[in-house]
Amino acid sequence: MTKSNWVSEKGGIMETIERFYHRLNADGSDRFTRWRPYRDEITTMIQSHLSEGTRVASLLVLGAGNCDDVDLNALSILADTLTLADIDAEAMAVGVRKYEVPADRIALIPLDFLGFPAAGFFAEARAFLNRPFSHKDLRRFWQRVTVPLTMDRFPPGFTEAFDIIILTPIYTQFILPLVTTWLASIDASQVPKDRRKTFIEGLLEILPRCIDRFNAAISRLLKATGVCFAWSDIFQTQIGSTFDAEVQKALATPASMDALYDGYFSRYGFGSGDYGLFSLEAQLEKNFHRWLSWPFTEKERMIVKFEMLTKRG
Repeated sequence: MTKSNWVSEKGGIMETIERFYHRLNADGSDRFTRWRPYRDEITTMIQSHLSEGTRVASLLVLGAGNCDDVDLNALSILADTLTLADIDAEAMAVGVRKYEVPADRIALIPLDFLGFPAAGFFAEARAFLNRPFSHKDLRRFWQRVTVPLTMDRFPPGFTEAFDIIILTPIYTQFILPLVTTWLASIDASQVPKDRRKTFIEGLLEILPRCIDRFNAAISRLLKATGVCFAWSDIFQTQIGSTFDAEVQKALATPASMDALYDGYFSRYGFGSGDYGLFSLEAQLEKNFHRWLSWPFTEKERMIVKFEMLTKRG
């Protein structure tokens, strides 16, 4: 993403957050086809963990985007109504046209999970970065501007409980890439490199709390007898690399992949992708997990952890 694609050089006005995520959802015409085996694998796992003939009243897909990794035709067999939620309304509208589900059985909800517009984040952040700051100043800044991000419920009017909730990879897109891309759009002469680095470190301190509250909201949206299917990208490999070959071999057996991940975690610690699932497991009971290979681009794979979770008790 170039600077000119992200920010107006004349006015210095950042594009809307919706446009940022729309660019993340943008793809070439082959992505839907390239992801078919991955999409089919996810569909099979969802179906295999539901009783044969399951038909529920409501199913929610959070982070639906272009619907390239969820098969709406298959999901429509499971529920009377499909509710799709994403900040990118345009992507969802394009996504549903790839399938054959009647329009009256799908509800599209443009939903900002982040809360940045209400926080007035970018204006405050730009003013904050214009001057030197202490760690105490930084901590106070992030605590103030992330108040809307730490809500334990989604916005009013989105309180219906669902029988099935599907959470697509969203944790790694949660706040951090938006802020780092915005920072990259600011001329280097205006904000010193060390100040940028410290600013991001402050975000990383507050990010787990934002994810925890987001997951608490998901738990509240799930019926007592409901099921949640969540998957998240944990790390990536370059197709054809030595590490990629090692990972593909480990994917053959769950125990091998778990062991490989343990080694990866001991070296690098939590990323937002695996922390998101770890946090979700504090809200819901994990019943199953599986590792998947996601052919994200022609050159890169995302290694994904898929989980099935239910309410405790």
